[in-house]
Amino acid sequence: MLAELFSSYVGQHSDNFVAADLDRYYSKGVNPFVHDPYAQIRGTNTLIFTMGDKMEMPLSFPKDISDAGDRKMYVRHPDLTIPLMGGTLLIFHPLDDFFFCHEVRFPTACTDGGRHRTAFVFRWLHQQRQKRQFHLEPTKKWRLKHP
Repeated sequence: MLAELFSSYVGQHSDNFVAADLDRYYSKGVNPFVHDPYAQIRGTNTLIFTMGDKMEMPLSFPKDISDAGDRKMYVRHPDLTIPLMGGTLLIFHPLDDFFFCHEVRFPTACTDGGRHRTAFVFRWLHQQRQKRQFHLEPTKKWRLKHP
């Protein structure tokens, strides 16, 4: 399913934050958790259960705090690449989502056309929220809506 919908790749993104949030935190000390404008209830983890062929989930971060506002400058380190195997359960903490971007891809060695992976994502959401609905960057073509 992922291979068909997203060309075997979901690009670098953060689910609840934009690069400017991290930049304001570093440059002005603004705590993004205070106002809670996000769809996901503040402080709750995201649970991700995955099945299917092996994928990788690299985490990226600004090497220097002056680069926090420009995700093109973020670096990926091999030690922060999470292998996603059949039956992987991730517990993604809100601070992980704030300080790191994530993405998913099939390993480059995997070239056959039969690749597939399914992820079940569990979040604790507000009943109604107008701002910052979930989306997949950079194209934002496949918006995920909640009531």
